[in-house]
Amino acid sequence: MRSSVFVILLLIVIELLVPRHAETCVDISLAPPFPPEAWSWQCAASDRSSDGPDADMSYASSARHTCVDAVVTVYTYDRPRYLLALLRDLRRESRAAEIRVAVHVIDDNSMDCTFASSDVNYFESQTRSKDATDSLLVEVTQEWFHGDRQESQRPRCVSAARMKDAADFIFEQEEPQWRLYTSKYRHGRRRYWNLIRESYALLEQWGLPDSSCSTDAHPLYFYFLPDDVRLCNNFFSRSMALWNMIRDEDEGSNGEEKISLMLHIEKSREHEAVWTNIRPSRLSYSEKILRIGWVESGNFMASRRFLEEMGFSFPYLSPERWINNPNISSGVGATLSALFVQRKKAMYRTSHSLLAHVGVGARSKMNAGIERGSTHHTIHYMDGESAYKHLLRKHAYTVAVSIASKWSRAIALHGVVDSLASQVDSLHVYLNDYEFVPSFLSGASWIHVLQSQSDSAGGDIGDIGKFWWAGGVHFSYMESHFDYHLTCDDDLMYPSDYVERMVAAAQSYDGAVFVGLHGIQIDSGRLMGRGRNSGYYASRTVFLWSDKLEHDTVVHALGTGTLCYDIHQVGPIPLGLFGAPNMADLWVARFAQGRQIPMVAVQRPQGWLKEVSGTFEDSLYVQLNKRENKKKERFVTQVAKDGVPWALFPAALKSKQDEG
Repeated sequence: MRSSVFVILLLIVIELLVPRHAETCVDISLAPPFPPEAWSWQCAASDRSSDGPDADMSYASSARHTCVDAVVTVYTYDRPRYLLALLRDLRRESRAAEIRVAVHVIDDNSMDCTFASSDVNYFESQTRSKDATDSLLVEVTQEWFHGDRQESQRPRCVSAARMKDAADFIFEQEEPQWRLYTSKYRHGRRRYWNLIRESYALLEQWGLPDSSCSTDAHPLYFYFLPDDVRLCNNFFSRSMALWNMIRDEDEGSNGEEKISLMLHIEKSREHEAVWTNIRPSRLSYSEKILRIGWVESGNFMASRRFLEEMGFSFPYLSPERWINNPNISSGVGATLSALFVQRKKAMYRTSHSLLAHVGVGARSKMNAGIERGSTHHTIHYMDGESAYKHLLRKHAYTVAVSIASKWSRAIALHGVVDSLASQVDSLHVYLNDYEFVPSFLSGASWIHVLQSQSDSAGGDIGDIGKFWWAGGVHFSYMESHFDYHLTCDDDLMYPSDYVERMVAAAQSYDGAVFVGLHGIQIDSGRLMGRGRNSGYYASRTVFLWSDKLEHDTVVHALGTGTLCYDIHQVGPIPLGLFGAPNMADLWVARFAQGRQIPMVAVQRPQGWLKEVSGTFEDSLYVQLNKRENKKKERFVTQVAKDGVPWALFPAALKSKQDEG
């Protein structure tokens, strides 16, 4: 009895005397193939306070109290679809490995935000202290997208909707250390070194030597990834095991300390020396690792020693680097590689790619105007070539959306643009008779606007404006920049998976095909007949865009408010085929008939798309179906008759092998 009382008293004394810490450190034993050395448990401390003048505007600072096994930094700019897919991979793989992962998404101002001006030319300020605390990175919070916070308390971000899906995914994570930062100014290629510097500074608080969770036996892993890669299965368990396989003193390193492990292989760099004279060479004790002489700005993993060696910073790169060669790269990889060779640090690469590069079909976002060729394709992908082809088919495409809008729909258009913002690579808007360009279309780098009054426009041409960029002098631009073209309306709200599902529908068929939601089949007998129950409108069987459709159905015509097609398969759609405005559905249908291109109304659930309230009575659908509009009806009927005979061209589904 006395011993029990003594134990209780002792516990009370300990509770009173030992300082309490906010963090809870958990030792996570990892499943095979982890060696014991790969078991990790780390804490990062934070002195962040919710009080003070910057409570509503969270500038980059140290991490919150938490224990993690790995910290992933993702660099992104203007690729919201790719970013969201990568974030989903990170969540999947961290759960599969049963580890806790912190994620820092570093965005180079994809949201086109404008912050308060500065009296310092930040990038070129040579007098700034190395330990200066000012930062161009600002933490993005949920209040930027939700809530009642006053506009004056946050920056004006004209493209905030573009990042909303990815931001919401980050905010929804149970782990509080998933965080999104954006830059107050875009860095681009020539200032990328500063974005790297500031991202390294954010990591200083992770895995501190004096942290109660940090030991040499249990390292914290750091990953640095671009936004256009996907993770192989068992990514974390595989990469950590490979890292721990490397010996600091191997026959190729001359006792040099390991500093980085590249996780991706592209064809152009498989056997070559890059930035240094060290060519790839296999290690005698493992065929899974190669010694190399370079490291990129991303696609690699490291330990805290990498960041310590860099001083949690990055060297200043002078603008003179680009004077004689304006297309040269950012210099980050070259600088890192040369620095580590000079300091006798050993760099490595895996024999198989643990990352799949899916941004191969797009022009480089950092290196504007530079096209990516086949040399940027991933080789030796860990999950196999067929898995990589599947990822490319599902993700390695670019999308342009075109909308024609009339001025009475300006407010409706705002909602439509926001519903599509995170799904597309580029949005083209033809404004019919708009007195001015609405502010939500101004200053957004991914939106291209043409007013009908412009000298380069065609006047008020109604729904033909959707196809302004689809043919003629603009087609070469569309063909060289995009894979799929979707035409949309200014009175429909598109769901968050709309573009993905429409592209998947188009990809499921061989050759040229138009897919859409609003389908029409024409009864030629009624079309050509006489009397009250004849003519175009009487001849139609309509599969309404808002109704459920159980299976894909071949039709004669599709509504151009929900149209999708492969630009390279279909080719240009000439503006000359549109004989009159506000009849685009019929003109495109006749174009498809002439080319024998199938038109398919795709399967969808009831109410998948929503109509913007207050736009129905003003819609072309209502106007064209008004019986009192006899003259218009006769004209439409004659255009339809000129297309006789109307044929249903079968659309051939791709084989499973073709789909990858």
